[in-house]
Amino acid sequence: MKKIALFLAIAVAAIACKKEEQVTPEVNVLSDAATLVIEQEGGEVLIDFDANVAWTAAFKEAADWCTLSPASGAAGANKVKVIAVDNQTNDNRTVTVVITAQSAVKEVVVTQLQKN
Repeated sequence: MKKIALFLAIAVAAIACKKEEQVTPEVNVLSDAATLVIEQEGGEVLIDFDANVAWTAAFKEAADWCTLSPASGAAGANKVKVIAVDNQTNDNRTVTVVITAQSAVKEVVVTQLQKN
């Protein structure tokens, strides 16, 4: 009987030790500038960031003049490319990229310069 009780105590302790630790989701944007700038002729900028869980990226507002690549990824060091077409307007245009890693959210503003 003592052997069974000891075995059960060891089994319970082993199961309790294997309990997965809760990870607090984090996104750390490594870009220095508060706003990333794309020239009027079009082009791209990279948003460098670290995430400790899987993440997604999307535009906060509609932006038919630019695209994101990739739109999701795994934990670790990552880059999202914002690609813009030529700006033929007389106004700068701005879009906000939202990077979400579970409950962690970071926003990065990207501005494309107006036509000269």
